[in-house]
Amino acid sequence: MSEEVTQFSPFIPELRKKLRGALAAGFQLDEMKFSVEQLRPGQSGEIGGIRLIFPFPDNQVFVELGEARPDQHAWWTGHGYFLSYGSDSRTSDPFQNPDQRVFLERIKKNFERLVNPAGEALEAIQVALEKWRGFHGINDSMYRQLSAHPALGQVANLRLGFRCNQDCWFCWQGRQWPEPPDHLYKTWLDELAITGVKSLSITGGEPTIHRALPGLVERATQSHGMFVSVQTNAIRFAKPKFMETMTKAGLEEVFVSLHAADSEISDRMTRAPRTHELTLKGIEACLEAGVKVYLNCVVERENYQDIANHAELIVNRFVRPFPHNPIRKVTYSHPCSYYDASLWEHTLVPLDELRPILLKTAETLNSEKVYVDVVGSCGFPPCLFRENPNLVQWASPDNFDPEDTSGRVYPEPCQECAFKPQCLGVRKEYLDLYGTRGLTPFEVLPNL
Repeated sequence: MSEEVTQFSPFIPELRKKLRGALAAGFQLDEMKFSVEQLRPGQSGEIGGIRLIFPFPDNQVFVELGEARPDQHAWWTGHGYFLSYGSDSRTSDPFQNPDQRVFLERIKKNFERLVNPAGEALEAIQVALEKWRGFHGINDSMYRQLSAHPALGQVANLRLGFRCNQDCWFCWQGRQWPEPPDHLYKTWLDELAITGVKSLSITGGEPTIHRALPGLVERATQSHGMFVSVQTNAIRFAKPKFMETMTKAGLEEVFVSLHAADSEISDRMTRAPRTHELTLKGIEACLEAGVKVYLNCVVERENYQDIANHAELIVNRFVRPFPHNPIRKVTYSHPCSYYDASLWEHTLVPLDELRPILLKTAETLNSEKVYVDVVGSCGFPPCLFRENPNLVQWASPDNFDPEDTSGRVYPEPCQECAFKPQCLGVRKEYLDLYGTRGLTPFEVLPNL
């Protein structure tokens, strides 16, 4: 379902629109189209450093402006500001093009007028930039979107910012990324309800530390009749008062990140000492309260040799002790991009090393009637379970949003695989690092 159909109220586009309007007014740019990039943030009430990009028939011309730095060399400096120009063409100088030269001279003249003396136009730019600052590189779909789910169809997702009480090194998010005002979450939720969505996943960051969570869950369940699942590390669910608040709000399901059985491994991965046991207690509190619990474990270098113990922990602590509400599904995820990209290539494990350990893990969980999900949009190639395909849940690629599987491809060994129509492919990042290592195509379709 497209954003046009859902008619989400825009947030970041409006901030960008107001900034472009202030810049256009200040530089007297009329209706000429241009884009804006932030080069470096400034202090409150400052421009910092920004780049305006202007399309011309043969190239793009950019103008950089902001507070001048000591000993800075620029096209123009004065009154504490600088102005520079350039082009995306390495072989031509915009000043050699008559039209571009006239345009740049006009930009400079308007900038000199703008900062000497600093007037209302410059103040308007500063105010608009202050509101937009921090949201560069982020789009509204990070906060709310619709995606396909193999069993539930269209699922709505609301991301309550990026703050977290852990700091997992394999997370793709920046902990300091900003968030929209709280009222927009309620607006987006109501807009989702209008489209008829009945399944909502609330995530983050860590949504349980966001003040809006209880109210959103209550509104979704009691006003819109939605089924709500919260993606969480479950730390706060260990607090009885919070657990009571969430169940009264109508919470029925949680998807909990639990990445190791060993507390030292877990605390290293989450970079949050002494939180592993809190997560375990939070899971138990949810099971005792009748809330359904599904688990997710990201498998990488730090924990892959521990995941067989991970399965044993689940069975002994969350399945057998809770016969009326046991954990019934565990997802093992293949890491993709990290926010700290330098860590990624050092933590990815070759598929052939993972295969025997994942098989043993799945066997342990299957023996207790716990489903194992390893082939979803965050999963592994199905051939990892070539020896025993009945150990895992399978899903058709038709049930996934193309945006969620866009990073998958089919290398040479996959072309003749009998299971290819049911496979999402292999992550490009894995192929870049390990090539086709560990890929063992199915010669015939498995009897599932």
